[in-house]
Amino acid sequence: MTAGNENLYAALERLYHEPNRLGLMSLLCAQSDGVSFNDLKRELQLTDGNLSRHLKTLEEGGAVRIDKAFVGAKPRTTIHVTPAGRRQFVDYLKTLEAV
Repeated sequence: MTAGNENLYAALERLYHEPNRLGLMSLLCAQSDGVSFNDLKRELQLTDGNLSRHLKTLEEGGAVRIDKAFVGAKPRTTIHVTPAGRRQFVDYLKTLEAV
């Protein structure tokens, strides 16, 4: 391993490097209208608490926006990737490919 490769490893954004968050961002980037909490939970096979924690981490990092609304009498949570989150995630994927 060369020193240049070590720098690439260090450049990997930890926000996206966790497997569940990698899956979350991949799903979100594929859907311009956002994805519901329940759809994410089903697709990634996560518990409510686990998904909530990953989403909070991504939201704090500015990667996602979480919208909560009522549809009829039922609450609906929809998650959207932010423009900055999309750019950062694409950069992460490019760095991962280079590694």
